[in-house]
Amino acid sequence: MLAYLLYTKGLESVESSRASIVATVEPVVASLMGVLLFGEVLSGWQLVGICFVLFAVVLIQAGS
Repeated sequence: MLAYLLYTKGLESVESSRASIVATVEPVVASLMGVLLFGEVLSGWQLVGICFVLFAVVLIQAGS
């Protein structure tokens, strides 16, 4: 619940379109936590997807 409250509070200072792009980092973090904590293995396509998501977030933030 805390994450949703902080996200909603953050929308006060960030455009909702940018916030939604940044929020796509959540599955990336979850995937990386699975690798680090549980020893899961990512496929090549999953790694490509992670790179695309991170690139999009950096691109959106650099434009501000």
